[in-house]
Amino acid sequence: VGAVAPLFVSTDPASNDFMKLMSNSPAINNGTPVPVFDDYDGHLRTDGMLDIGAFEYGSGTPPQGTCKITSARWEIV
Repeated sequence: VGAVAPLFVSTDPASNDFMKLMSNSPAINNGTPVPVFDDYDGHLRTDGMLDIGAFEYGSGTPPQGTCKITSARWEIV
């Protein structure tokens, strides 16, 4: 994101929305591909367009039960 403001919902550590991205954040879908399959809240990062930061915007509720990753492919370019 560089010098552009990431547009967090809240920067108050006491808030449930602390460091979560606003819908118009430039950090959405601008992350670097890394082998991390869930965000800080346990929500899956499944759309292939990672967000910058600990929380994936609009990731909904965490899955219930057991998750199994059947395949993953990462390449360095």
